[in-house]
Amino acid sequence: NDLQILALHEEMRDKINSILEIENVQIIRNGIDYERFKNVNIDKEQYKHSVGIKKGTFVIGNIGRFEESKNHEFLIDIFYACYLRDNDVFLLLIGDGYSKSNIIRKLNDLGLKSNYLILSNRSDIPQLLHCMDVFVFPSKHEGFGIVAIEAQVAGIRCIISDCVPKEVLQTDLAISVSLDEPPEKWAKIIMDNSIHRKGLGHIEDYNMNYEIKKLEKLYLK
Repeated sequence: NDLQILALHEEMRDKINSILEIENVQIIRNGIDYERFKNVNIDKEQYKHSVGIKKGTFVIGNIGRFEESKNHEFLIDIFYACYLRDNDVFLLLIGDGYSKSNIIRKLNDLGLKSNYLILSNRSDIPQLLHCMDVFVFPSKHEGFGIVAIEAQVAGIRCIISDCVPKEVLQTDLAISVSLDEPPEKWAKIIMDNSIHRKGLGHIEDYNMNYEIKKLEKLYLK
């Protein structure tokens, strides 16, 4: 009788309620250290230079493990389409994983050896996010996709696949694009800074400090 089922977001809550035929699942969001991502005091161009990115380049970024679900192969197709529109673009990938060598090979085969950087095991993710002009997240599936929340809190435009839960689209910086769309369509949206969509508008709900207090109240009950 004291069992309380928790969900990470609305879609998960509704599914659990439906499957178990109950109505009392509560949401505790996977919160982030909000201020750490929002208030980053760096010189963007100087920081880019410090990690090996030429100043003034348009940086397209992604954070995630190199595995099938993260869809890096398609991400490279998207980046190449951006490169064909404007050679002065740069791809910043942060992560590690079993398919990393295949992605490096594909980038080099496309002649992009001077246009990308892969970093792993970084403790400066907020600073690296602020080096990006656009965060691209073409995952085939995600339990949620908290890194897209971090990017929005950092003030970065986010181009996100339609396979990621819609609750990620919290601000007008986040745009959902179908994985059925060709790389060229993704590239057009990425390179056009005027394209925005109206978000859900509750991104402050992902402040870790708020969620900790909600969890404390549940335990105290």
